[in-house]
Amino acid sequence: MHQALDGRVLLLGDAAHAMFQTLGQGATQAIEDALAAAAVLRSRPATTQALCNDYETARRDRIQFACDFTREATDTLLPGGDPVAGSLKKAKEPFIGKLMKLYQDVAC
Repeated sequence: MHQALDGRVLLLGDAAHAMFQTLGQGATQAIEDALAAAAVLRSRPATTQALCNDYETARRDRIQFACDFTREATDTLLPGGDPVAGSLKKAKEPFIGKLMKLYQDVAC
């Protein structure tokens, strides 16, 4: 949820969705959040609640993808993780495809 106080406050960046630091997405997602919020604001005058709802719709899938992928990329750092096998796996598909999507498939 990216809103507070009954939709009167829109939360962006780490306040809305903290990321694992593995792929450096905290600041990246905060910038994407700001651009998405600006695009919603430019599209039409809206109440704060409408802005929050439109923003949620625009960002939901991208944020979920980034969160899930950064969690996946953290596997080699977790207890029991195999850094060698995990790193080798990250040099192949499907990890490389997801990495390309993360850095190239940006709607803003």
